[in-house]
Amino acid sequence: MLHEAMAADDLAFLATLGGEPQEPADVKLKPEAAGRRFEKPAFHFAHVAELLADHAPPVWLIEDMIEAGTLVQVFGASGCGKSFLVMDWAACIAAGRAWHGKATAAGAVFYIAGEGFAGFKRRLRAWEIHTGKSLSAAPLFFSRQPAALMDAGNAQAVIEAVRALQSTHGKPALIVVDTLHRNLGDGDENNASDMALFLQAVDAMRADFGAAVLIVHHSGHAEAGRGRGSSSLRAAMDHEYMLTKQADGRRELTCTKAKEAEPPAAMWFELDHTPLDWPDGKGGFQSSAVLIRAEAGPQREKRLTPAQHAGMESFYRAAAAHGSEAGERFGVHLDDWRAEFYRVSTADNQHAKKVAFHRVRNDLATLGKLTVDSDVYSCRADDPGLVSARLLVASEKRKNDADDF
Repeated sequence: MLHEAMAADDLAFLATLGGEPQEPADVKLKPEAAGRRFEKPAFHFAHVAELLADHAPPVWLIEDMIEAGTLVQVFGASGCGKSFLVMDWAACIAAGRAWHGKATAAGAVFYIAGEGFAGFKRRLRAWEIHTGKSLSAAPLFFSRQPAALMDAGNAQAVIEAVRALQSTHGKPALIVVDTLHRNLGDGDENNASDMALFLQAVDAMRADFGAAVLIVHHSGHAEAGRGRGSSSLRAAMDHEYMLTKQADGRRELTCTKAKEAEPPAAMWFELDHTPLDWPDGKGGFQSSAVLIRAEAGPQREKRLTPAQHAGMESFYRAAAAHGSEAGERFGVHLDDWRAEFYRVSTADNQHAKKVAFHRVRNDLATLGKLTVDSDVYSCRADDPGLVSARLLVASEKRKNDADDF
């Protein structure tokens, strides 16, 4: 169904990629195409007058969310619905459909899929049924296997595959890499050098096509409020979004970085079960889900456990004593918080304290109580718990100063 409106040469090209979606497989390249390093482009300067002469307004692929030609990351824990969100974005851009009330700029979308091949077609059919819009003529393409993008030859193979289709369907507006881990190759996402090679591949795609590139990534094991691995990834982003699954089942989409614009307001979604019109082979029908808007507002509060409450109190105390204010946030370094947590902890030994601290800081970030950036944990500067702790610390300091006098 998805290929009914494609030209014969497009179908022939897709056939060379393996027909129906296959399980992930290594990309086979000619020996001369392999290599981990990317050729350096020529280096140029532009006069300031040339820069100022180009003052056209920004072009948004999705209004206030994704600017054309930028680098974007969406991260979140496994199972939070990242791929449902990104596939919704991709389908709306390819079909020229508004995304939950936000205007889109229609264009071709190329989706480099590293996992979840079996579920893609069901999700796409669910999207069609939910929206009432067919994707059969949309310029939306999915890879048959992951691409080890840390390798320059593999990255070039992806670029050439896109070129083979762009003459008919236009240059890509968006290229999706889902997920970073499955499309990195044999590198280590914690290694800054490996991540630099991956980002060079991504930049090569942006430079070649002028497309936005969107990377789907997992949140950190110990720090749920940031993407996993090297911090150099976040530093390279123009837009970054965190998707979290709330205690009440809703998904909250939060902009955690907007380099050149005001971050959009948070949005809430739910996954809605959608029966398909495809037989399941057992006398029934297959099913999938779609992302629908949910009631806006803060998380329906889930009471903290005693351990989480104690961890929050230790954070407030550490922040009040050692933290600093940055705009609307007030943060403290991980080391200072750890020291305060260990000081008040009732755990029997140092190992138990370490395990308890690891668990509680991850819980508080996952629940949205705290955010983290480069080992600095923060809450709102007007958080009542923080305000009380700062008043208490200031009072204790005045008392100690008076005693010393």
